[in-house]
This record gives sequence, C-alpha cells and structure tokens, in this order.
Amino acid sequence: MGVILTKQPGAGGTSDHGILIGLLDDDHIQYILVDGSRGFSSTVSGIMPTESSHLVTKEYADTLSGTGQTNTASNLGAGEGIYAQKVGVNLQFKSLVEAGSITLTSDSDAITISGGAGEGASDHGELTGLEEDDHPQYHTDARGDARYYTESEVDAISGTLSSEIYKTAFETFILNAGDISNKYIDLSTIPKANNTISIFVYKGIKGLLNTDYTVSGTRVNWSGKDWDGALETSDVLEVICWH
Repeated sequence: MGVILTKQPGAGGTSDHGILIGLLDDDHIQYILVDGSRGFSSTVSGIMPTESSHLVTKEYADTLSGTGQTNTASNLGAGEGIYAQKVGVNLQFKSLVEAGSITLTSDSDAITISGGAGEGASDHGELTGLEEDDHPQYHTDARGDARYYTESEVDAISGTLSSEIYKTAFETFILNAGDISNKYIDLSTIPKANNTISIFVYKGIKGLLNTDYTVSGTRVNWSGKDWDGALETSDVLEVICWH
C-alpha cells in the first residue's frame, strides 16, 4: 500500500529565517540576553583581550592583580614633601598635623595653615630694639673712633691745622652775546698769587686746556686763544680757584 503526500493551500513554510514571525520571542534559552537579565549558568572561557573593548578573562585579571598602574607621585621644590609611597594602586601621602599655635582648616579645595609665632610687624619702624647695636657691619661713633684719628688727636700730632688749606672758590658763568663779543669774563675777586685756576665747560665744547685763556686781575680772557671763536652763547663755564 503506498502513501501519497499532497501540498495543501496555506500550509507552506519558508527557507528564509528572517521572514519568520515571533523572532523577538525568547525561544532560545541557551543564549544570554542582551539586557543581561539571564546570566551564564556555568563558567565561560575566552581569549586574552587585545583591544580596550574586549571582555577581560580571569587569567588576564590575575596577571594585573595588585600591581596597579606604573605611574607614581613626587614632591616638588626644596621644602618638606608630603608624598610618601605607592602601595599597589594606592598613592599614599603624609598627613598634616596641628602643633602648638598652628591650626589647620580645610574645605573641598584647600588646606589653610594659621597661627604660628604671631603676625609680626611689616613696618621696620614698628620693631622693638631699634636702638640696639645689632649690626656690627655698620659704622658707629665707637667703631669710628677706634679706626680713625679724631681732630684733637691730629692736632696733637701735627699742630693746629690751618683752615686756609685747600680753600676753594667756585664761580659759574652762562655766556651771553656780550661775553662772546668781548672774549672775556670778570671774576668777583682777584685770585691770590698762589691760587690754581681751573675752568670747565659744561655745555658746548669740551677738553679746553689752561693755555686756552689768560688771567689778569679778575679778568679771564680768551682773545686770540684756542677758545676764540669756539665758545658760544649759553655755554656754561665753571671757574674753580683753589690752593
């Protein structure tokens, strides 16, 4: 007896999985769900991760256990450092401790150190003991007397000093048109016979010698000398008489 198979209308299937209905149903309980609501029921093996997005195996995690990253910390400057050491992944720092009148307060951003031996004076004049001789590198009358002769000591050695020694007189002239035309200036007093006269030009020409002028009585004359024609109006002459 034979069997005859016939195809009934509407009872056909498909060879394309994607056009099936019910694809969003949880029909495959051997899989984990993307929402993580069903985990693995046994251990899962894997390979060593090579990319940052790869899952980490126990073997890989064990190789890193307790080592932490290779970075560290250090203290800057010449002061007392607060960094102590690194233990595993933990950077360890020393604590700041209050002592004496020093107090510490902190907030989320900073630690404030207050107190100490007092604010002190910011103005030198407010300090005490300013009359005390705390600076032996500076001159005082006592140290000066020990190093130099006093006037009375010098007088005792060499006699009374004459107040006429190195007596000096200064006169300053701003030349006008008349001075340039006359080619002379007149001093207020007649230099003594033993006087030395020096004349300096502080404006205009420089480096004039005493041969550039003659002195007769109170008159300093440069007619026919090197100054003749070189000096100009507003040039400043300083005449020094000394002996």
